[in-house]
Amino acid sequence: MSGFASVITPFSFGPAIQLGNSRLWRKRVLPVGDIAYQGRTLHFTKSYNDGLARAFRDNAYDMASFQLAPGDNSHTNDPERHRGIIKAMTSEDDGLYITVEPTPRGQHVLQENPYLGVSARIVEQYQRADGRFYPAAVQHVLGTLDPRIPGLGAWTPVDMSNSPAIVIDLSCARWPGEPAMELAAPDGTLSDAEMAELTDAITETDAELEAMVPDFTEFDAAFTARAQAD
Repeated sequence: MSGFASVITPFSFGPAIQLGNSRLWRKRVLPVGDIAYQGRTLHFTKSYNDGLARAFRDNAYDMASFQLAPGDNSHTNDPERHRGIIKAMTSEDDGLYITVEPTPRGQHVLQENPYLGVSARIVEQYQRADGRFYPAAVQHVLGTLDPRIPGLGAWTPVDMSNSPAIVIDLSCARWPGEPAMELAAPDGTLSDAEMAELTDAITETDAELEAMVPDFTEFDAAFTARAQAD
């Protein structure tokens, strides 16, 4: 059994750092249903989409790319048209979804037009050189203004946060060499000890900021003397 846990850690007054990269976009690329295509009917079933998702998770292709369509709207594996990497593929009740980590140029494209259509390049009876075989696998997904299958919805930014199933509160934990912060009173007021700590922290911060300000005394004196001489 697995689930998400939220861990609340003690406060830290150190400088903030950037964690990870949340530039991810998600979109449905195949439906569940029948689609008319070039004089024949394609049947996209939940089972078929499940197989595509399994092939992706098994790395049927070392990298599944998000490509940008050229002027003739053809499928292309041209590296110059690469605009991102497909990081996840899931089969759901209403279709097959992908999550893309775009390149900087791909990020600009999706931000500028989140309604950009897509067309999945599916290779059937795919036999790899190492002997692995897949009934069907997604080679790449093409970003296009003229998709073969319309009505698949817009691209949506992925929210990197998850609702926790468990909350682990360590905010008042005591750590070796570090005094834990005391809880404030229920009415939100501070105790005398807390007020003293806050005052000391403010004084220390003011001193640090003051030390960062350059001393212009000597510069002002030199400039005044030079101005008088001129």
